[in-house]
Amino acid sequence: FVFTGGSLCFLGSFGVLKGFPSLIAHLASPDRLRLSAAYVGSIAGTLWASLWYRSAILTIVFSGIQIIQLLRFFVSYIPGGSSVLTAVCDALTGVLGKFCCGGFSKGAAIPL
Repeated sequence: FVFTGGSLCFLGSFGVLKGFPSLIAHLASPDRLRLSAAYVGSIAGTLWASLWYRSAILTIVFSGIQIIQLLRFFVSYIPGGSSVLTAVCDALTGVLGKFCCGGFSKGAAIPL
């Protein structure tokens, strides 16, 4: 609940700086609507899982989704941020793929 409370304070601070009607209009614009809905949905999911359903596993899942959406939300405001995030994700995927799969290339056979 504490992390989600911080996310709500984060959104509230943007509302204070930009004005709540202006912020809502900005977040509901067609190019931001999917991102905003995913972020607000992850916050709602985390609150539902932790306060009403009381499931630790669902709370962890929704919190993970919330962290990913928060990163996407931050990156969307940085010029060129989406391409940098894509490059970092591709690099991490490559490193984790080599680490998890033993460094096998796509065409290599797995020794049995």
